Amino acid sequence: LAEAFAEALHAKVRRELFPKEVFVHRTHVAGKTMEGDFGQSVAKIGGKVTRVFYFVAALPACNAYAAKAFPIERLECLLDGINSAFEFFRGLTERIVLDNTSLAVRRVMRGTDREETEGFHAFRGSFPIGVDFCAPAKGWEKGSVEGGVEFVRQNCFMPIPEVPSFEALNELISKELTADMERRRLPDGRSVLEAITAEREHLRPLPSVMPK
Repeated sequence: LAEAFAEALHAKVRRELFPKEVFVHRTHVAGKTMEGDFGQSVAKIGGKVTRVFYFVAALPACNAYAAKAFPIERLECLLDGINSAFEFFRGLTERIVLDNTSLAVRRVMRGTDREETEGFHAFRGSFPIGVDFCAPAKGWEKGSVEGGVEFVRQNCFMPIPEVPSFEALNELISKELTADMERRRLPDGRSVLEAITAEREHLRPLPSVMPK
């Protein structure tokens, strides 16, 4: 009995010291998930080579990408990037998957629990959508957008674009990603445009006023 008690006590201590990892479940169900992340590159804007931060969103089910460029990486850029992606995709998914960016996460807690920043929590409270944060150092949990960040870098920033303004740069990015939907094929033979057209039937309608 004493040995059984000691083993149970040791097991409890092990669970507390080395809790089981909790992973974000990756899903490719249409209308379920949008993944988001930031990338960095450069562009020649108004004649000056400028550092650019760009937010990329991906729909894993159809492998479509949306992106928007910003001069800085701040909370309002993250929120605007999320809004712009939903508008580009023409609907809301059930959830967003993000990394533990300090723009949204104040403190990483045990498992999937996070203490969100005040601004991000307020934004999320006005949006009928769930948010999952990846486990620390587990970027593969949002592997679709990891690939999307590199795709946008290769296709929208190489060679270095020359534009008069960030507005013009974002028009260029939007046109390129729209054209990409017709060109790029999925393993099942469909174009990304055909796949996202089917997925849009599963997306929820955009609100009449997008939250800020």
